Amino acid sequence: MPLEKPDIFNALSVYREIGIKLGGLEKFEKSLDYFDSALRRNPKDSRSLRGRAEYSAKANKYDDALEDIETLKQIDPDNIYVSAYESLVKYLCSEYEQAMVLNLRKQILRKNPIIS
Repeated sequence: MPLEKPDIFNALSVYREIGIKLGGLEKFEKSLDYFDSALRRNPKDSRSLRGRAEYSAKANKYDDALEDIETLKQIDPDNIYVSAYESLVKYLCSEYEQAMVLNLRKQILRKNPIIS
């Protein structure tokens, strides 16, 4: 009877952090592999999805980035950072008008303070 290899404790964060580190070193393909490993353990992890979307966009895989952003919007529809990143990715895809409209829709409107 062969011994089973136990899963690494807290492997999700380990893979995610390695993916972030490799992305910072501009090794985007390796980074995406680590984010994929993290998402195999928990497909609804918002941090891993956000990291994979970011480094997919930096690797010029805009369709993959937009798919991850759509999944993030389903998980947390009120997250303003997801919407801002979606507008950035659409801007990078040369969809300037859509990016502008998306960005302006989520702009927080506040009154200017009265200066006395």
